[in-house]
Amino acid sequence: MTVVDISKAINNIITSAMILIVAIFINFLVRRSDASVIGITLPSRLVHLALGPTLVLLNGVLLVYLCALYQTAASMNEVGSLQRSQKYLHLGFLVNPFYISKNSVITAVGYAFLIFLWWLGMHTFLYSIGLNSTNSPFLFGWQILISVLYLSVGLASMFAIQACWQKFGIASYQLKIWAAFVSIPVGAFLPPLLLRLGLPHLPFKF
Repeated sequence: MTVVDISKAINNIITSAMILIVAIFINFLVRRSDASVIGITLPSRLVHLALGPTLVLLNGVLLVYLCALYQTAASMNEVGSLQRSQKYLHLGFLVNPFYISKNSVITAVGYAFLIFLWWLGMHTFLYSIGLNSTNSPFLFGWQILISVLYLSVGLASMFAIQACWQKFGIASYQLKIWAAFVSIPVGAFLPPLLLRLGLPHLPFKF
């Protein structure tokens, strides 16, 4: 596989995670008792049983592809193609952590979005657990296990992305690093605030 082929696979993984996380998050915002994604329905309080392992799995597969990308030889032309790749029309920069635009804002937003998406997944998982009225040892252990695994593969993926930046020319990616410092606190505090308020109290509607 070429670096462009691997990049397209990475785009697919991130897109799948985005659709899953956003769909469930919206279900929770509107306070549905059941959460539905692509025809699969679960009681909201049990969503964590499927969501947790799925998030860890997607992050794990993403990490494997990122390591493969780092180890794959790439010519300057291939790196250029990788940095211009937008598989999903004008939203491609959101799911391609290596995208470089002439617009500095677009260049910065992509990586920041991935970090925000990671936080959104974490808070969505924790919210589902919080819907259970019983504080059982199983729920506590399950929460710790998934949180540790999700954090571990998430950090490893972040470091792998930055290692690829070093390989492809870190100067092109400096803006993405600065944007990450903004997205971390936003991702940490905004999703739980929205979940606490719920859709009826938000100043907008879907």
